[in-house]
Amino acid sequence: MKDIQKNDDEYLTPGSEAQAANNESESIPVDRDQILRIIGEEIFSTIYSEKKYIYNNHYHFDFNKIIDDYYLTTAKNKIGVRIITPLFDLGKKFSELDLKMMSARENSLIIRMRPDTAALQELQAVLQIQSLPARGGAAGAGEVAERRAGVRSLLVAALREAEYYVNAKRVDLQAANPVERINSGLKLLIDSLYHKINYITSFTGSGELQDLVLGEECQLTLVNAEEESNQAAIEEIRDYLEMSNRRNLPVTMKNLLDKYAGPPYGWLSDDIRGLVLRLCKNQELKLQLDEEQIVPTDQNLLQYMVKRGYVDRLFIKKRTKTPEILLNNAGQLIKAVFNVSNLPADEDGLMQHFKALAKNELGKVNRLLIHYKEWEYPGKGVLDNGKTLLQNILQIRNNLQFYEKLYELKEELPAFAANLIEIKKFFEKQRGYFDRALHDLDVYNKNKTYVLDEEIIRLVGEIEGIIQAHKPYGLISRLPGLLDTFRKRFVQLLDKEMEPVRGVIEIDRQKVMTELDLHPFRAGLAPAFHEEFKKLLAKLEACNNFYDALAMKEESDRLKLRCFAEIEKKRLERMETENGTAEPGPECRGKEVVNISIANIFHGARTIDTEEDLEQLLDYLRQQLKKELKENTRLKLI
Repeated sequence: MKDIQKNDDEYLTPGSEAQAANNESESIPVDRDQILRIIGEEIFSTIYSEKKYIYNNHYHFDFNKIIDDYYLTTAKNKIGVRIITPLFDLGKKFSELDLKMMSARENSLIIRMRPDTAALQELQAVLQIQSLPARGGAAGAGEVAERRAGVRSLLVAALREAEYYVNAKRVDLQAANPVERINSGLKLLIDSLYHKINYITSFTGSGELQDLVLGEECQLTLVNAEEESNQAAIEEIRDYLEMSNRRNLPVTMKNLLDKYAGPPYGWLSDDIRGLVLRLCKNQELKLQLDEEQIVPTDQNLLQYMVKRGYVDRLFIKKRTKTPEILLNNAGQLIKAVFNVSNLPADEDGLMQHFKALAKNELGKVNRLLIHYKEWEYPGKGVLDNGKTLLQNILQIRNNLQFYEKLYELKEELPAFAANLIEIKKFFEKQRGYFDRALHDLDVYNKNKTYVLDEEIIRLVGEIEGIIQAHKPYGLISRLPGLLDTFRKRFVQLLDKEMEPVRGVIEIDRQKVMTELDLHPFRAGLAPAFHEEFKKLLAKLEACNNFYDALAMKEESDRLKLRCFAEIEKKRLERMETENGTAEPGPECRGKEVVNISIANIFHGARTIDTEEDLEQLLDYLRQQLKKELKENTRLKLI
């Protein structure tokens, strides 16, 4: 500090009170950085105590605070205030050009104190007095406080008399108050550094951003520069994106935030986001997160524009205007395919509206396709093809590609819609007749071997022609009449075939009842036997195919055999009860009765033309009976 004193003697006030009172303190060294720190605290905490420079109600700027080369804040801000004291680089004389260049290079307000700034000498003296043990106590503290206040007053005077440099110019600030002088200098700095800051005249709050995203209106009309606020800012973004688009340079949200937050703009992040949103809503820009296009009404859009993990992945591109012919085609398709006439006027809204209708229609198609798990109804190919068309359309994210695809499908989509109307009508009104026809054809196919009636064969041919037609919808009205005629004729044939079966069942019932009449226990078994044959007749009447009807003969024969076996069992039980033994009478003692069905023995048709034929039949009968006739058995033909 002695060197500093020797170099600055010419600036010290002769007869200074501090020097007169404390000659011995002159030899005490004082740290230069300590002097600078205290000066900085006095200036930036007491004299100019603003934490930020308030440019206006919307813009508040942080700034670096520097005394000589001593930083009171971290050097992270775009602008700063540097105060040059006589202690800075002792021995070097800064020229006016040096200071002008420094102000431009550092984007700072440079304030150079006069070489004879008394505040430095007074502060040095105060610090030296504080270092003397003999000056301790209350009296010494009071003197120090008083002199420190004097330092503050001297600093105010020094700031008032200092030279001010901004943007490579020395400026003459008229204000006497140091605070006003610094504010005036910072305003000049902001105006020069951020000379496009006033392009934004209408500001956007975070709540307004949310409204822009969630608002129902898809389009905001941007009118001419005289009527539209922020028009100059909007033009800046338009031009930048247009240039980037021409050069094929990708632009992200982070690029825009960084670019327009810095010189020459200085715009706030929410204002930048608001401009981008308005341009998107006006369909001048398109947003893309990675590979997926984002619509302006996406509820997650705001976090894509704000959160760090998204802003460098959210790409912003100048939108290529979709040709009018493609937009008109989309509107015509909506009317033709979905029968909707109230259409959005904007490109994005039209695309979203089409997709919403297509998604709803796809759901209907999927529900219709469920029916085909039961049967191969007509129209499945149409539905499968339409499903693929709708899914492909819904997957397209790019506007231009979407409208180009619709133009490719301008004939295919209406054709699908027309076919879909027929298919819907089929399931709503015609499916019942179709199902009935399928059922009747199934009955016919099961009886085809037995049905030789030409009328039925003709009716089946007509019904199959309708069912198997590619588009049977216009022919289904003929099915009710054809099916009624088919069923009537089929029932007649079946009834004719069932008549002899009824006779067989009745004969078998009579045989059973005749046998039962020979025994005293008739009353106990007759009701059950009657009921069994009654059920068999009812089953025959309910039968709807020839095969089952003919099989009733066999079933009746088996029922007859069971009834005869039950009668024999009952007879033996009765004999055991009466005689104390199960042994029968003398005429058939020890023999088991075996019931032989005549129908089974003479299974199939027999033709007898000669005595030889008769002999062959008798030989056959003899062989069949011999198989059953064994020792201690008695055959009974029934």
